[in-house]
Amino acid sequence: MSGESSRRDLVASPDRNETIAVNANIQALRAIAAYGVVIHHIIFSCDHYIGVGRAPMSINIGATGVEIFFVISGYIMSKTTDISGISPSRFIQNRLFRVVPSYWLLTLFAVAIVQTGFMLFGLHDISLEHFLCSLFLLPELDASGHILRPILFVGWTLEFEMVFYFIFFLTLYLKPIIYRKVSVLFVLSVLMIFGQYSSDAYLRYLFSELLLAFMLGILIHVSEARISLTCFAAFGLMAISVLGLATVDTLPDVTKTSPGHVIVIVAAALLVVSAVGLERRGLTVGRGFLMRQGDASYAIYLIHPFILSSSGSWLL
Repeated sequence: MSGESSRRDLVASPDRNETIAVNANIQALRAIAAYGVVIHHIIFSCDHYIGVGRAPMSINIGATGVEIFFVISGYIMSKTTDISGISPSRFIQNRLFRVVPSYWLLTLFAVAIVQTGFMLFGLHDISLEHFLCSLFLLPELDASGHILRPILFVGWTLEFEMVFYFIFFLTLYLKPIIYRKVSVLFVLSVLMIFGQYSSDAYLRYLFSELLLAFMLGILIHVSEARISLTCFAAFGLMAISVLGLATVDTLPDVTKTSPGHVIVIVAAALLVVSAVGLERRGLTVGRGFLMRQGDASYAIYLIHPFILSSSGSWLL
């Protein structure tokens, strides 16, 4: 599936130093990933509203856009903080300022719709606990021990972004830069391993293998100066990555296992590597439509569920 242009990752901040760090191909990937998630939800909505099982393909089509977003988030956070020399307090302020206001506004809008008697996102009513957990991006367990999605369901990705931002925020106090990188990678690794072996459903969810995507994004930035791919190699790597992601998208059971999900994350990382490699060779998508859509990707990500829900209801 927030999350961050001064707006360079799924949920990036408006800080000008991030604009300076823009990689046009990365922006294009953000746009493609955002629309991939939209397509995923369109297919899901068609299957839900038109008739169960009538969707033309697996409802996982496009879902791997989330993993791409997370890799990009790790890459951008690592790169922009190195360039800007931003203070820890300014970093976390920028992150929260970029993510929270629009998410809160749309969550409150969703609550208002449900409270007026309409069903939205499958919700007929909203408990105070669910409201508060959704608002503050805290994962919530239902009575059977399953994780509940936030009211604005795409907000689940922001729960992982917040974990990453908080860890990154703490490591910004370290000097020199290499200590930051090693520390954040170490902490994320420990949390991920702990999550894999934990018997607690909450911790297994929050410290899942999705943290690997942020780690790979950081490693891509750290290795960026050494990424020297020929155009042929970069396009070949991109083709392999796209083929891998597309194949997994049509095999929904693959991502239900940790090894399968790791394959998806690695494929997403290879896609980012190819985009960076092409940029270093001077091959970019330009600064037209895809760049603008990349700038708007967070807004697209948050708003599209409302559009699809209203459209689906109209089709009933």
